[in-house]
Amino acid sequence: MGIYKQFSRGKLFKFDVFETVFLKKHMKAKVINMESGEELSENEIFEFSKNPEIFKAIYEVFEDWRLRGFVVKTGYKFGSHFRIYFPGVSPVKSSKEWIHSKHVLHVFPKFERMLISEWSRAIRVAHSVRKTFIIGIPGMEEKDFLDIDLDFLAYHRDNKNRAITPDENPNFVIWSLCEDEYIGGKELASALRIAEEIGLDLLLAINGRESDITYYLAKQIDLPGSKYQYYEIRWFQP
Repeated sequence: MGIYKQFSRGKLFKFDVFETVFLKKHMKAKVINMESGEELSENEIFEFSKNPEIFKAIYEVFEDWRLRGFVVKTGYKFGSHFRIYFPGVSPVKSSKEWIHSKHVLHVFPKFERMLISEWSRAIRVAHSVRKTFIIGIPGMEEKDFLDIDLDFLAYHRDNKNRAITPDENPNFVIWSLCEDEYIGGKELASALRIAEEIGLDLLLAINGRESDITYYLAKQIDLPGSKYQYYEIRWFQP
């Protein structure tokens, strides 16, 4: 019913804006302007947001997961857009405990740019509460993909700490970035596709100002029936 932990508000239920649009579009709900008495269209609801373009991109991902039976709730406490419950799971009290989500989902629109340190912080927050961090980049078209120059191929050493010879298959392709850089949705989607095309996992190496390096491993996940691509990103120690 679009609520969590609060089952009754008298005769009122409170829905967030994404749930409201979803119910209107797929469940024949009507959204009425209380001042004019007129029914609002989806686009008119979008216009109430501060940035309709970003709102629509976030809604597309919300809708994508909801249509596949997932329970999608706000993830703002974890620095992400949504937290995800698997189909059939009800976020209600069971055996005196609340059922908690195990995944957070962040939407990175293709036209947006994000400071690396902010992006890294959201991943760290998710991991600190033992949740998988998933990122979605909606709306990518063939014309949007860029020719990104990735930096290195990486090989594991053997069990005696000896370097693997270059004629053996590499384990990762590395993209090196600085903490003060901005990364765009198109850039990240392009780097992920290049890694996928050469059959390697993408390892993002974030260089800190104090010469430390933090690694994040990005792997594509499968959401059956979706037209979008989603990736799990986690802290990784090579």
